[in-house]
Amino acid sequence: MSFEPANDYVYDIRWSPVHPGLFCTADGSGKASVWNISNDSEVPVAEVQVSTERALNKVRWTADGKRLLVGDSAGDTHVYDVPSEISQPRPDEMARLESKLSQAIARTTDVYMG
Repeated sequence: MSFEPANDYVYDIRWSPVHPGLFCTADGSGKASVWNISNDSEVPVAEVQVSTERALNKVRWTADGKRLLVGDSAGDTHVYDVPSEISQPRPDEMARLESKLSQAIARTTDVYMG
């Protein structure tokens, strides 16, 4: 698995407390990206350019997984709603995640085993 779009250092990452395949990254370019590895590991499902002048260095989910709190290098906190079609897992989400991870492990094993 690879995660391509980062143009700067990733300073923080947090898994969603309610969705098994969802996590958010905060990077040095001021961008917060939400990824769903059950769907695609190379393209985030949502992004927001919080700042063009400050790095993001902290990210936290609310307990219900419906909001993200993102902190920047100036100490400011930004709050974003995450749409329910992204934040809430589908009934088959765990099975989809397990399938994606099994495929990734199989590819890695093939590379190392020749």
